[in-house]
Amino acid sequence: MIRPITADRRVCVVGAGPVGCLLALLWSRQGVKVDLLEARPTQVRRLGGEWLHPAAVDILRTVGVLPQLTASKFPTGRGFTLFPEDGSEPIELPYQPQRLGLSVEHATLVHVLRAAAFEAPGVDFIPHARLTGIHDHTAEFVDANGVQRELSYDQIVGADGRGSQVRRSALGLRRPRMTSCMAGVLLHDVEMPHEGFGHVFVGPPGPVLAYRIAPQIVRLCVDVPAVHCTEPDLNTFLRTHYPTYLPRAWHDEFCRVLTAGEVVWAQNSVERRVTYGVGPVRLVGDAVGCLHPITASGMTLGFQDAVCLAADPTLAEYRDERRAACHVPQALASSLYAALSRHDESSQMIRQSIYRHWRQGAAQRDDTMQLLCAEENRIWQFRRIFFKIAAMGLESVVRDIVVSRQWRQPSTAWRRLQGQVRWLDATTTLLDSSN
Repeated sequence: MIRPITADRRVCVVGAGPVGCLLALLWSRQGVKVDLLEARPTQVRRLGGEWLHPAAVDILRTVGVLPQLTASKFPTGRGFTLFPEDGSEPIELPYQPQRLGLSVEHATLVHVLRAAAFEAPGVDFIPHARLTGIHDHTAEFVDANGVQRELSYDQIVGADGRGSQVRRSALGLRRPRMTSCMAGVLLHDVEMPHEGFGHVFVGPPGPVLAYRIAPQIVRLCVDVPAVHCTEPDLNTFLRTHYPTYLPRAWHDEFCRVLTAGEVVWAQNSVERRVTYGVGPVRLVGDAVGCLHPITASGMTLGFQDAVCLAADPTLAEYRDERRAACHVPQALASSLYAALSRHDESSQMIRQSIYRHWRQGAAQRDDTMQLLCAEENRIWQFRRIFFKIAAMGLESVVRDIVVSRQWRQPSTAWRRLQGQVRWLDATTTLLDSSN
């Protein structure tokens, strides 16, 4: 529902990252006056969202910044290819025909969107502005000169990421707990086995997501589960446990980068997207909640938050629309990460069930991709696919129990069954609790 915007409306967007800049740009085009606050304007080269699903690409095309992001013309965004840990045939999961995603270095995405927002009429960029508090419609912040300032707005938006100061000040919510850490590695002059696709490698302690961000550069996002994040030398841990599962032609470059210490680290957090604001305060992007990046859905959901909020819904309308749209991406990201990162016998069987489902045909792969790229968000559709995969795993376990005739004493088959039930219960609970 789009409401008419009053000519004298003034809003504050805290955080000049991609989502905050997109929101400022959208509001500017409606005649809204926007103060865009950024605490660390020079820290743009970090490990952040770089893969955009087709829905996010559509939004960038609508606001007119897509040409600046696709100028390099290197092939990208066709979908994903998963490489199973057993060395079996990779599984291609393409987007629908004529639909393309985009991978672009995070710093480039920030620069392009900031340039567009800064040039937009009515947008006032306030760099080095550190938010210190929010009271009703008033934002308190320290400016670049160390002066405490207080400004009143019709609305205050937190677009300042998972450590959101807006979220903390207005709602008293803390930063979400770390679930794993992520190593960002850049490989130079390497070929991708399935060029144009994002690659997911399964088998190491945590899955690895790889995609091209420049004609000669491939980004690796290497997940390290929380249990291993306390290792005294994480670079050595990566060099020891991960190369085996990567293409052989990448090994030397991967080890060179680790030895040189050219690794950027970030924390991964998972927080359900439930709280969207209070009073005049709204949250967008990771300030609402975070998904594990294995499905690369975070930036797309953040852009969709901005589009929804720019239509000026009430808080209840905004919350209800975005909750409904995010149930499935959240459940998919959590269940996939659990299946791909654990190494017990039950998780291995769950993975095999997922592979079997995808290998049944193009329709099964397409159904999954529609869920993954946030273009299909009906819960019943996710349940249909999820329970089909779970049934495959349960059928295998029951067959093993019958064949082994181990009905009472603890056995490998029984442990697998218990693991299957736990995975099924965890995902079902997540879906139900989001309603």
